[in-house]
Amino acid sequence: ASEIMLLIPSILLMMLLAAYLPERSLWIVGVVIGVTSWAGWCRGFRSRTLSILSSDFISMATLSGASKVSIILRDIVPIIIPYILAAFAMLFSNSIMAEVGLTLIGVGMTKDVTLGLMLYIAQLYANISQGIWWTVIPPAIIITMIFLSLYSIATSIDELVRSW
Repeated sequence: ASEIMLLIPSILLMMLLAAYLPERSLWIVGVVIGVTSWAGWCRGFRSRTLSILSSDFISMATLSGASKVSIILRDIVPIIIPYILAAFAMLFSNSIMAEVGLTLIGVGMTKDVTLGLMLYIAQLYANISQGIWWTVIPPAIIITMIFLSLYSIATSIDELVRSW
């Protein structure tokens, strides 16, 4: 299933789903973004988990008689959690960018006020060409700060994990 999801360009699928849904609320757009962005992260988690499972310490734990639940909770979960946290930070950042992009092209949320909607309205009324920069610059700065903050968190967690 993840291979099929990876073959379809996610932004195209998001645009199609969002355009054909009658109501584009926060929950609907969130589900659309979630449905289209899970495959790559799941493949990464699966790959990391399989590499842990092939480790010698897992074989030793199995040979010593540890149960599967014990091996999962004691040996696999502590190793995989930092990767999940780093991936979650990046996924959250990518989801915000996807929402902004969808709303900016007119197929995102229309009921809730978001940073993407603020930029869409500014684009719709050509505020930059009219010299009304304060409707564009603050949302763009906030989006940039959120993205850079989440990216810094993800890379810090990744560096911390790699140093172990």
